[in-house]
Amino acid sequence: MMTAKASGKNRIAVFGDGEAERPAASRAARDDARSLAHLRMLQSISGKLGRLSDVGAIGDAIAEELHGLVDYHDCRVSLVEGDAVVPIATRGSGDRMGVAAAARVAETGESLLVRGTQPLDESVVAVALRAGVRVTGTIVVTKLGAAQFDEDDVRLLEMVAGQASVALENARLHASRRREVEQLEAQLAAARARNAELERSLLERRDSG
Repeated sequence: MMTAKASGKNRIAVFGDGEAERPAASRAARDDARSLAHLRMLQSISGKLGRLSDVGAIGDAIAEELHGLVDYHDCRVSLVEGDAVVPIATRGSGDRMGVAAAARVAETGESLLVRGTQPLDESVVAVALRAGVRVTGTIVVTKLGAAQFDEDDVRLLEMVAGQASVALENARLHASRRREVEQLEAQLAAARARNAELERSLLERRDSG
């Protein structure tokens, strides 16, 4: 029975008198289990990011939650500010390879997978954060050793980046609106102060007259 299950759905296996061991789970079954675990983690990340409105807090949450999905040594979450790529959250040493990868992805908008660098073997995955077609930032993870990441890790980070992009853009809009409200309140306070001064001046003139 276990042999038939491991081979996939709707399969049969003929019983024999020979020695047999319980088969290991098939690659497809392991991949399905991994995908299901990733889906649950992504749903958790989406819920957590949706409750945050501060850019720095969102960056920290991305780096922290990613550690449950990808076994990395260093993580860097950055935003594009003009011609600069500015980190908003880092985990680990913030190595130079991560800085270079962030700059490249910010420029090209294309995901990057590096299986090993010289002279020190280091694996890198870098993906873009976007608002529409515009690149607004990057997520980069690195790990010592060659071939530590694969295409599945790239796709996973791209899905995280999609959710993170929405949260970060909402946070930016929220911050922009807050600044606008603060500016309007400051202008209103200044106008009230001018009106009060004008009224005081008119009263003084009337009383002196």
